[in-house]
Amino acid sequence: MEKYLDRCLSALIVDGNQMRQFEVLVINDGSKDRTSEIGHRFEDHYPETFRIIDKENGHYGSCINYGLAIAKGLFVKVLDADDTFDPAVFPEFLHFLSDDDVQENGDVILSDYIQVDDNLVLLSRHLYSSYSNPVKISDLQKEDRKKWFIHGLTYRTQYLRDIHHKQTEGIAYTDIEWCFYPIVKIRNLYRFEGALYRYTKLREDQSVNPAVQGKNIGMQVGIVKKMIQDFPAISKDCLSEGNRSFLHDFITLQVSHIYQLFLLTLHRHIKSSDILLQDFDSFLQQHAPDLYQEIEGYSTRVAGLYFEPVKDWREHKLFKMKLMQTLYSLADFKVRMSRKIKSGR
Repeated sequence: MEKYLDRCLSALIVDGNQMRQFEVLVINDGSKDRTSEIGHRFEDHYPETFRIIDKENGHYGSCINYGLAIAKGLFVKVLDADDTFDPAVFPEFLHFLSDDDVQENGDVILSDYIQVDDNLVLLSRHLYSSYSNPVKISDLQKEDRKKWFIHGLTYRTQYLRDIHHKQTEGIAYTDIEWCFYPIVKIRNLYRFEGALYRYTKLREDQSVNPAVQGKNIGMQVGIVKKMIQDFPAISKDCLSEGNRSFLHDFITLQVSHIYQLFLLTLHRHIKSSDILLQDFDSFLQQHAPDLYQEIEGYSTRVAGLYFEPVKDWREHKLFKMKLMQTLYSLADFKVRMSRKIKSGR
């Protein structure tokens, strides 16, 4: 991440007393490049704000666990090294967090995010609906539930400690745990209207790149399987039916994403995709039979046409599957080319 870290940390430099309002924990996860050197340079210049932790490699979850254990701030937010906060929005966000009502009652703060390329050229916007603060989980609109990603979430630090939140270590794709498990007892959500987070896409070695996903799909499937197995127990511990319903919607979205990955993307990258999907399908039938039936009604639109990929795959409708995959490949290629032209690559 040495290519991106200076840009990431520089965006956190604000004026005046606001530098004393937050801390930055730079968790160097056993990197072999200049990450530690760059991080320590910021620590030397801003010792009251930046703190560098050099540790052995343990993957994404171990970094969050380590940071959460030592964080001093009232709230905690994850910022990946290849991403940035918008330096024009960050001071406004700090001011929002200093509000007495937010500090006293906020369990989670929801904020917008955008997707950019390596040169910070805008690719897409992900904006949540406007709400009157505070908001209950059950009041969130359906479309906002689908955008519930790590980039838009800031939690009360003590809240995560009170529910004993811990990320899975040693594997990738555990960012979805950050979005799932804390839902269980959220009372008050506050909406900050501003695109704080800038998420960098189109990197070839990025975890969401299809070729990389193909190599690591076992990790991603493993995380979703864990959530499926944990769901019955944690749903009983939910604060309200609204929280339980939100958990159900989130896990349903993740399950549908696994099917979509295999059926629309990974079949081009890994030869055993159908076998791996059959294994996941059998697992779902055994551990969550209601969800197994529910997911059959999942539909998606490709090139203006509606498909039911799970149902068609289970019923071996090969022609419909081939048509859907071909249309999706063409549409995906068109989007990628458009983004590359837009970004000048």
